[in-house]
Amino acid sequence: MGNLTVINVVSDYSGDNTGATDTSTQINNALANVPVGISPNVAEGAIVYFPKGTYLIKQPLKRKVSFTRCVGEGKTSTVIKLDPATWQGTPSPADPTKSFIFDLDYSVTDCLISDMRIDGSAGTLPGSVAKDLYCGIVCSARNLIERVSIYDVWGYGLWIFGQNCVDYSR
Repeated sequence: MGNLTVINVVSDYSGDNTGATDTSTQINNALANVPVGISPNVAEGAIVYFPKGTYLIKQPLKRKVSFTRCVGEGKTSTVIKLDPATWQGTPSPADPTKSFIFDLDYSVTDCLISDMRIDGSAGTLPGSVAKDLYCGIVCSARNLIERVSIYDVWGYGLWIFGQNCVDYSR
């Protein structure tokens, strides 16, 4: 069994965890550099570590490699916060009418998001905004979401691709 790579969003990719500036590019670069794992060796892949703080984002975070583990320091300590003033939601391959803060490509599996809060900042959106562009997390059934608080999003909070889901936000 090999060693698991740990990628620190702040120290390895200069991500801002103060909430002052957009850090979506740094997070997406960290996610893009996860080594490709070979099933069934779950020791492949990496932990993408989010130290305590607030990470302001203006574009979806996209995981593309199996065995990626996105780990924070707790639901009240690590916050991924959408910036409604600059959000550039892009259609998800899972549903082209929606955009997700965490768009965990549904074609890869065995991934994890844990110990963080996803804040959609939807309460600050103007009434004319297309609310389906402010959803929380999309993933496939072979992923694990644990100890994650999904707060203030429109549309789906968590959508598990390929499952029957109900949108209670309307």
